[in-house]
Amino acid sequence: MRIILLVLIFLSLGHSTYSLDKKKFTKIYQAMKDQDYVRTLHLTDSLKEISSGDELGKCYYIIGYVYERKNNVGLAMKNYLMAIEYFTDLEQTLRMYNNIGDILTVLALDEDAIKYFDFAITHGKESSKAVNYAYFSRARALSNLDMHDEALADVESAERLAKERGDNTLLLKIYVRSGYVNRRAKKYPEAFRAYEQLLLENESKPNDHPKKSIHQLHAWMGAHNAAFAYLTLGDTTKGLSYYDMALNLSMGDVQKFETMKNLGDLHYKLGDIDQAKELLNMGLSLVNDDELLGKASNLEIFKMLTFVEADLSAQVALLNRGNDLLTQYSKQKDDVIKLHDRNLAALSLNSHYEVSKWRNYLSDMWFAILAGLLLLVIIVSVVALRLRKKAVELREKNKAARADLDRVMELLSKQSKMSLKD
Repeated sequence: MRIILLVLIFLSLGHSTYSLDKKKFTKIYQAMKDQDYVRTLHLTDSLKEISSGDELGKCYYIIGYVYERKNNVGLAMKNYLMAIEYFTDLEQTLRMYNNIGDILTVLALDEDAIKYFDFAITHGKESSKAVNYAYFSRARALSNLDMHDEALADVESAERLAKERGDNTLLLKIYVRSGYVNRRAKKYPEAFRAYEQLLLENESKPNDHPKKSIHQLHAWMGAHNAAFAYLTLGDTTKGLSYYDMALNLSMGDVQKFETMKNLGDLHYKLGDIDQAKELLNMGLSLVNDDELLGKASNLEIFKMLTFVEADLSAQVALLNRGNDLLTQYSKQKDDVIKLHDRNLAALSLNSHYEVSKWRNYLSDMWFAILAGLLLLVIIVSVVALRLRKKAVELREKNKAARADLDRVMELLSKQSKMSLKD
């Protein structure tokens, strides 16, 4: 009985620890939702010190996610690789491969990115989100390499899986990707249909809809990309109209910067230098250096501003800032390339999968052993209790029998004495 009690106390403590960790993750996710990345890192670092296995993998994933949001892709990739080392769940492992593939795509390392997406598609279940996302992401990398037929096939696969899974949020992203891939393939009617679908989806949702912000974000992307497509076709009027629409749909400073940057570039090309200067300076004032490092094309704003800025000292300051940021961007790209090369050399993609499978197997095996030991302890305890109860019952029976025997002997003794007197 005492053994069972100790086991129950141990399980109770284990349950309390799990609940505490779950509560900490809840706080972390709330900080991420609030975009309070300083607090997110602080909470995650604290939890990382007392975590192991999948929980430690989740900590490294969150840290990587924060650094990716802060456009420090070198540290993001480093933490995603660490997460892979600790995750025992294959779906989570494939999610990290997709994240790494996205980083490589942003850095224009599309051929390397495709290896990670291929891995996710090959080893994951087709019905899983990881595989669905891998098709969606690989389409962009293939399109960047002008493999348009393959890219369009991936868009179709991603859309089919998203509809089957009922993932409407990913479906909005796929409409954006469909427009991008069709535009690069010079299939403009299909591209415009995808962009218009995003705008209609947003218009159909009232302002108090719980996912209005998600729809508006993708509508902004649709308007922004539609403007670029019309400008590619030489239709400046419609291009300007869609950029104005994108500016109205912008929800944050980074989106406003992106639109103002492109509008400023367009006005400069049209010869409207004052308007270009105003838009470019307004856009630059909305973002910090970390946000500018999101993609290399952002850094071109410094070159554009030097063309429209008349003051020589201002031109020098802009060029210096642009060069400093370009140096940071190049260093991060080099760090990512080194991590990627080391990852492929030290541990192949397939070995990651094997490690994950063995970890799952060992985890299941240890769980089975512990469950078996616990069952054995319970069985032994129950048997011991029953034997003890029977021993007590036997002892009581023996005592009763001895008492009966003593009474019989006493009666016999009395009868013997009476016989002698007679």
